[in-house]
Amino acid sequence: MKRLLSLKTVTLFYVTVLSQVADGGSLLKQGSGNGRQQLSCCQGDSILSCQEFDIDLSVLGDGDLFLEPLNTTLTFRGLVFMSSNSYNYGNDDVEFIITANVEKGSVYVHAAFDNGKSYVIEYCGDNTHVLKELDVQNLGSDEAPE
Repeated sequence: MKRLLSLKTVTLFYVTVLSQVADGGSLLKQGSGNGRQQLSCCQGDSILSCQEFDIDLSVLGDGDLFLEPLNTTLTFRGLVFMSSNSYNYGNDDVEFIITANVEKGSVYVHAAFDNGKSYVIEYCGDNTHVLKELDVQNLGSDEAPE
């Protein structure tokens, strides 16, 4: 029991230190909601996982971002087509596009990883955002029917 407690303490310390020393601000902060079953935007066959997060818009466009749930740091690459509300971040493994509505306090994000994984951050209303992992294999085709 003592060893298990020690392992939990070390893990918590590691996560805390990692999030503090990572380059850049943290866009996502653990949400206080009730979870996936309560949010309609988390329902669907193409969703592998869905977790509620709070968003910190103050870190956008100002250096690197750390995404704790995805354990990755992204470098700010610039605005998308010189838009004042769309940001391009990335690293060697992921392309990350953020569209923000500062007045509403909402964002929509798509993160495409080189390993084929795909995530979105979506505004679900009432100051609620979720991070969803998409089941890319079962999303269907973008091709028009013949």
